Amino acid sequence: HPHALHAAGLAEAAAEIGRFWDAHRILYDNQHALDDRALRAYGRRLGLASEAVERALGGHYAARIELDFRSGIESGVNATPTLFINGARHDGRRDLKGLHAALLAAGEGQV
Repeated sequence: HPHALHAAGLAEAAAEIGRFWDAHRILYDNQHALDDRALRAYGRRLGLASEAVERALGGHYAARIELDFRSGIESGVNATPTLFINGARHDGRRDLKGLHAALLAAGEGQV
């Protein structure tokens, strides 16, 4: 996504004030509007100082984001969202029945 790095930076800045999941929700719900203008508005809604938002958009978290991205690729992430169960990528159904079956299968043989 052309705005992925800046959106991820905003999420990292939000994490520093304990608002990562709030940022996650805002970004996910507004995938159609992730340009810098929109991200600045989301930052205000999250209670981020304007300086923190500008640092995020300016690449302050780029190295951390790149490390996370590479880690995901090495782990087998090829799309978002990617789901892992007991360390194995789950490519099956993601409805209740499919996830329930996958969780039961992953738990077989465990005490």
